[in-house]
Amino acid sequence: MKLKSLLELTPLVDVFLILLFAFMINSRQTTEAQQASLLEAKQQEATLIERVRNLEEQLLQYQSHLDASHEQVLEYQWRLEEQGRVLDETLIDLSGRLSGFFGRLDSVLQQEVLQGQLSQDDFDRFRNRVGALGLDQTENMIRKIYLLSELEAYASFINIYLDSSNQVILNDQVTGVSLSSYDTELDDFEPQAKKLYLDNLEKLLWEQYQTLLKGNQKLGDVVMITFGHSATAMTGVVSLTDQVLNNFYLKLKTAEGNARKVFYSSLGFYPIKNQL
Repeated sequence: MKLKSLLELTPLVDVFLILLFAFMINSRQTTEAQQASLLEAKQQEATLIERVRNLEEQLLQYQSHLDASHEQVLEYQWRLEEQGRVLDETLIDLSGRLSGFFGRLDSVLQQEVLQGQLSQDDFDRFRNRVGALGLDQTENMIRKIYLLSELEAYASFINIYLDSSNQVILNDQVTGVSLSSYDTELDDFEPQAKKLYLDNLEKLLWEQYQTLLKGNQKLGDVVMITFGHSATAMTGVVSLTDQVLNNFYLKLKTAEGNARKVFYSSLGFYPIKNQL
């Protein structure tokens, strides 16, 4: 009886053992999976910790750069303030010097008027020009400086000045072109001398223009032709020079077409250093 019962339980025991073996295998696989997950988590944690350290180092570097940049900004600000202070002092000093210069110049020119060396009309026109500039006021002087520097950035100048000996000065350079052979009997300049002066002056102007075209600096979009003269330049020479310059202006304007703007201005009398 007992043997029979034992034999009947044997299959159940086999099933139980199989289930137990399967459970143990499953538990082992689960443990290995958990260990693998734990290892992966630790690796991820280590990676994150490394990233955090890198970010902290970058943050320290950024902070260092920011501090350095802030110091540079403060230094630049100080330099700008210092430059502004120096500029203000310079402009005030320059304004005073200009005012003194024009004051002394006004006295010199008034004396020339009294001595008959300068006409009252020329003196009045010159003084009105100077007064209109308002160079005794710092703000006006600053504006004029900026306007002139801006103009010179894109304009080319051909400046003719007739000095007291009726000699042509081109862009502050003595040229040797002059006219002084006046015939009192004819009440005019000698025809041959006059023709030579006109021809040489026109040749000089075109040569200067070609020099500007072929020069290292590009010819400006604007060409300014100006003419001024000394107080004692002969009226006849002034008139002839103005005619030549006006004809040159018209020809140059036609030659340039729409390529450049060409202007001509007769400035009249104004003194230069060696004429005072």
